Amino acid sequence: MPRLTSKGKRSFTYSIIIVFILAVFALGYLFHFIPRNKSTIHKNGFLILQSISANIGNAANSRVTLYTNFVKASQGKKEKVDTLIAKNNIDAKLEILSLHNKKDSAIKILLIENDSLTVQIKFSEDKIFRISEAIETFLEPLLSPRKTELFSFYTLLRVDKGGSKLIYHDP
Repeated sequence: MPRLTSKGKRSFTYSIIIVFILAVFALGYLFHFIPRNKSTIHKNGFLILQSISANIGNAANSRVTLYTNFVKASQGKKEKVDTLIAKNNIDAKLEILSLHNKKDSAIKILLIENDSLTVQIKFSEDKIFRISEAIETFLEPLLSPRKTELFSFYTLLRVDKGGSKLIYHDP
């Protein structure tokens, strides 16, 4: 059996040291960097969802203010409100409801029903303006720019006492 020379022993020692150093870096990568990066990604994902939620709430409140201003500016005339909605490129449906002989005085201003965002504005003691627009057209500008950040699609559910209902799902 051949004997290792001092030069061969040195090469073998250096090889073991290099393999050991590489193993330390690999273990550090696996047990430190990857878990830390994973928690950062999760944290960023929840921050994105929180900002989307805040944006949806702000946009809904802005719609209430906008439609209220439309109704006030039109002095309660349906044709003028329709014109203002059309001028602002909003695809919404307007109906006027009568409150005659209704006992329920509690009116919800903002509703999500029948796949639409509905804003109800009480104009007078006997007249409510009800403006509805499709939830997809309302949410699409808020969600489409966010698809490249972390999530490839979004699904929104409405959860209440009776269970949950799909409100929005990306195509």
